[in-house]
Amino acid sequence: MDSKGIKDTVLFCVAIAVYYLAIYFAGSFTNTISTYDYELNPTNVIGTLGFQLLLSGPSEEILFRSLPITLLLSVLDPESKRDRAIAVISTAVLFGVAHINVFTFSIPWFQVCYAFVLGIFYGYTFIRSKSVIYPMIMHSMSNVISVGGCYLYMVLFK
Repeated sequence: MDSKGIKDTVLFCVAIAVYYLAIYFAGSFTNTISTYDYELNPTNVIGTLGFQLLLSGPSEEILFRSLPITLLLSVLDPESKRDRAIAVISTAVLFGVAHINVFTFSIPWFQVCYAFVLGIFYGYTFIRSKSVIYPMIMHSMSNVISVGGCYLYMVLFK
């Protein structure tokens, strides 16, 4: 266990929970929260939350953090702060671009920028902890808190 990775992960999870609590609380007054179009039944809720927890975060962290940062740092200087920053920012840009909706040819700017910022946090934790486990946990928890929060919002306010 890496104390830096644990610390970053706990702080991130607390911050993201507070962020979404504020978003859904404010959204309950402004009616600005977009909700899901499918029925909230046990199968849908367990399936989507399970997907977010076990598949989405881990697979995206391997694809967008572990592999590209490791490859970039194999040609850059892994001891250089500048080169580590280049690797983290480059992969965060890639992660943001991956959130563009190619099917409708539209760019959801908030989602792309949000993914970029999260990609910075995930990449920073990957570099600091030297492990993809902590960004996987952060990513999974962020997704579960976001989707689960929307489910709670739908039950309480819709």
